[in-house]
Amino acid sequence: MAPAEAAFQDLYAERSYGGAGSNRPGLRCRLRSWWEYPEVDALRERLYGEWEGLHATPSEIAITQHVHHEARREATLARPARLDRDFYRNFIRDRHYDAEEHRRRFADGRIGSDPSLATPEAGAQLLATVVPEVLEDYRAFLAED
Repeated sequence: MAPAEAAFQDLYAERSYGGAGSNRPGLRCRLRSWWEYPEVDALRERLYGEWEGLHATPSEIAITQHVHHEARREATLARPARLDRDFYRNFIRDRHYDAEEHRRRFADGRIGSDPSLATPEAGAQLLATVVPEVLEDYRAFLAED
Protein backbone atom coordinates (compact mmCIF):
# COMPACT_ATOMS: atom_id res chain seq x y z
CA MET A 1 0.00 0.00 0.00
CA ALA A 2 2.89 2.36 0.69
CA PRO A 3 3.95 2.52 -2.99
CA ALA A 4 0.38 3.37 -4.04
CA GLU A 5 0.13 6.06 -1.36
CA ALA A 6 3.49 7.50 -2.50
CA ALA A 7 2.21 7.51 -6.10
CA PHE A 8 -0.84 9.48 -4.95
CA GLN A 9 1.47 12.08 -3.41
CA ASP A 10 3.46 12.29 -6.65
CA LEU A 11 0.25 12.85 -8.60
CA TYR A 12 -0.91 15.54 -6.18
CA ALA A 13 2.48 17.27 -6.40
CA GLU A 14 2.45 17.19 -10.18
CA ARG A 15 -0.99 18.78 -10.20
CA SER A 16 -0.08 21.35 -7.57
CA TYR A 17 3.01 22.55 -9.38
CA GLY A 18 0.88 23.27 -12.43
CA GLY A 19 -0.35 26.34 -10.57
CA ALA A 20 -3.67 28.13 -10.58
CA GLY A 21 -5.38 28.39 -13.92
CA SER A 22 -3.55 25.39 -15.38
CA ASN A 23 -6.95 24.12 -16.54
CA ARG A 24 -6.38 20.77 -14.90
CA PRO A 25 -9.30 19.08 -13.21
CA GLY A 26 -9.02 18.40 -9.49
CA LEU A 27 -7.63 15.07 -8.44
CA ARG A 28 -8.51 13.05 -5.38
CA CYS A 29 -7.36 9.52 -4.72
CA ARG A 30 -8.19 7.11 -1.96
CA LEU A 31 -6.89 3.63 -1.37
CA ARG A 32 -9.13 1.30 0.57
CA SER A 33 -8.76 -2.44 1.01
CA TRP A 34 -11.88 -4.57 0.87
CA TRP A 35 -11.29 -5.99 4.35
CA GLU A 36 -11.26 -2.56 6.03
CA TYR A 37 -15.03 -2.12 5.91
CA PRO A 38 -16.77 -2.68 9.26
CA GLU A 39 -19.35 -5.32 8.33
CA VAL A 40 -17.00 -7.50 6.27
CA ASP A 41 -14.29 -7.16 8.92
CA ALA A 42 -16.75 -8.34 11.59
CA LEU A 43 -17.72 -11.26 9.35
CA ARG A 44 -14.07 -12.21 8.89
CA GLU A 45 -13.67 -12.18 12.67
CA ARG A 46 -16.75 -14.39 13.14
CA LEU A 47 -15.68 -16.83 10.44
CA TYR A 48 -11.98 -17.16 11.22
CA GLY A 49 -11.07 -15.35 14.44
CA GLU A 50 -7.34 -15.17 15.04
CA TRP A 51 -6.71 -17.54 12.14
CA GLU A 52 -7.57 -14.83 9.60
CA GLY A 53 -4.00 -13.55 9.78
CA LEU A 54 -2.54 -11.07 7.27
CA HIS A 55 -1.44 -13.04 4.20
CA ALA A 56 -2.89 -16.05 2.41
CA THR A 57 -5.94 -15.49 4.61
CA PRO A 58 -8.93 -17.80 4.60
CA SER A 59 -11.14 -14.88 3.52
CA GLU A 60 -8.91 -14.18 0.50
CA ILE A 61 -8.86 -17.86 -0.39
CA ALA A 62 -12.63 -18.21 0.14
CA ILE A 63 -13.40 -15.34 -2.25
CA THR A 64 -11.03 -16.83 -4.82
CA GLN A 65 -12.69 -20.25 -4.42
CA HIS A 66 -16.10 -18.67 -4.96
CA VAL A 67 -15.10 -16.60 -8.00
CA HIS A 68 -12.78 -19.18 -9.60
CA HIS A 69 -14.42 -22.42 -8.47
CA GLU A 70 -13.03 -24.26 -11.51
CA ALA A 71 -9.47 -23.69 -10.26
CA ARG A 72 -10.09 -25.04 -6.77
CA ARG A 73 -7.87 -27.83 -5.60
CA GLU A 74 -7.52 -29.55 -2.30
CA ALA A 75 -4.39 -28.96 -0.30
CA THR A 76 -3.38 -30.01 3.13
CA LEU A 77 -1.46 -27.57 5.26
CA ALA A 78 -0.64 -27.88 8.90
CA ARG A 79 -2.18 -25.21 11.06
CA PRO A 80 0.44 -22.50 11.47
CA ALA A 81 2.12 -22.00 14.79
CA ARG A 82 0.60 -19.23 16.85
CA LEU A 83 2.25 -15.91 16.32
CA ASP A 84 3.86 -13.65 18.83
CA ARG A 85 0.77 -11.42 19.18
CA ASP A 86 2.80 -8.35 20.21
CA PHE A 87 4.86 -8.65 17.04
CA TYR A 88 1.69 -9.21 15.02
CA ARG A 89 0.02 -6.06 16.42
CA ASN A 90 3.14 -3.91 16.11
CA PHE A 91 4.00 -4.99 12.58
CA ILE A 92 0.57 -5.01 10.98
CA ARG A 93 0.63 -4.42 7.21
CA ASP A 94 3.99 -6.18 6.84
CA ARG A 95 5.87 -3.47 8.73
CA HIS A 96 8.78 -5.60 9.80
CA TYR A 97 12.47 -5.37 9.23
CA ASP A 98 14.15 -7.22 6.39
CA ALA A 99 13.50 -10.35 4.33
CA GLU A 100 15.49 -12.49 6.75
CA GLU A 101 13.24 -11.41 9.66
CA HIS A 102 10.18 -12.11 7.52
CA ARG A 103 11.36 -15.61 6.59
CA ARG A 104 12.21 -16.37 10.20
CA ARG A 105 8.78 -15.37 11.47
CA PHE A 106 6.71 -16.57 8.51
CA ALA A 107 8.66 -19.46 7.01
CA ASP A 108 5.78 -20.83 4.93
CA GLY A 109 4.60 -17.40 3.69
CA ARG A 110 1.42 -17.36 5.71
CA ILE A 111 1.25 -14.54 8.21
CA GLY A 112 -0.81 -16.03 10.99
CA SER A 113 -3.50 -17.40 8.71
CA ASP A 114 -5.07 -20.81 8.27
CA PRO A 115 -6.29 -20.88 4.65
CA SER A 116 -7.63 -24.42 5.12
CA LEU A 117 -10.66 -22.81 6.80
CA ALA A 118 -11.77 -21.26 3.48
CA THR A 119 -14.90 -22.40 1.64
CA PRO A 120 -16.55 -21.09 -1.52
CA GLU A 121 -19.74 -20.54 0.49
CA ALA A 122 -17.91 -18.23 2.87
CA GLY A 123 -16.47 -16.43 -0.16
CA ALA A 124 -19.99 -15.77 -1.45
CA GLN A 125 -21.00 -14.47 1.98
CA LEU A 126 -17.94 -12.20 2.18
CA LEU A 127 -18.62 -10.73 -1.27
CA ALA A 128 -22.31 -10.22 -0.53
CA THR A 129 -21.31 -8.34 2.62
CA VAL A 130 -18.54 -6.16 1.21
CA VAL A 131 -20.06 -5.05 -2.11
CA PRO A 132 -22.73 -2.78 -0.54
CA GLU A 133 -20.07 -1.31 1.78
CA VAL A 134 -17.76 -0.54 -1.14
CA LEU A 135 -20.60 1.06 -3.10
CA GLU A 136 -21.63 3.22 -0.15
CA ASP A 137 -18.04 4.30 0.43
CA TYR A 138 -17.56 5.10 -3.26
CA ARG A 139 -20.73 7.20 -3.37
CA ALA A 140 -19.60 9.07 -0.25
CA PHE A 141 -16.19 9.65 -1.84
CA LEU A 142 -17.83 11.10 -4.97
CA ALA A 143 -19.99 13.39 -2.83
CA GLU A 144 -17.04 14.85 -0.90
CA ASP A 145 -16.16 18.49 -1.57
